[in-house]
Amino acid sequence: MSDFCAKLLTKAQMSLPDKIKKNFYWLPSILMIGSAILKFIHISPVTSLFETLDVQDKLIYLGVIELVSAIFYLFRPTMLIGFFFICVFWGGVISASITAHVADYLPLCTLLIFGLSLYWREPSLFIHQNTNE
Repeated sequence: MSDFCAKLLTKAQMSLPDKIKKNFYWLPSILMIGSAILKFIHISPVTSLFETLDVQDKLIYLGVIELVSAIFYLFRPTMLIGFFFICVFWGGVISASITAHVADYLPLCTLLIFGLSLYWREPSLFIHQNTNE
C-alpha cells in the first residue's frame, strides 16, 4: 500500500511542464484519429491530395491504417510499433506529396510532433549505452 501512496505523491508533485510533456502524446494522436475519421466520411478539403493522386476510392483503407497506427501509439506496450507505423504512413504521404508536386508541410510537422511526443513520453529510448566497454 505504501508504494501506491508513494506513486500518487510523486504524481501530485509533478510540475505543470512535466505533466504536459508526459501527456503531450495525446495531441498528435487525437489529430491523427480525427484525420482518419475525416477520411471515413469523405470531407472534400481532406481528400484534395487524394483526388490529385486518383486514390479517393481507397480512402477507407488509408483511414483504417491511420486509425490503427494512432491507436497502437496510444498504448505503452505497443507504442514503438505504433510509432513505426506512423512514420511509415506519414512518410508515404510525404512521398505522395512530392510525387504529385504539392507543397504540403502538414505531414512533416505531424512527424515532428510525434517524434517530440515520443521523446517526452519515453526519454530512455534516446539514451545510448556503449556496450563495448
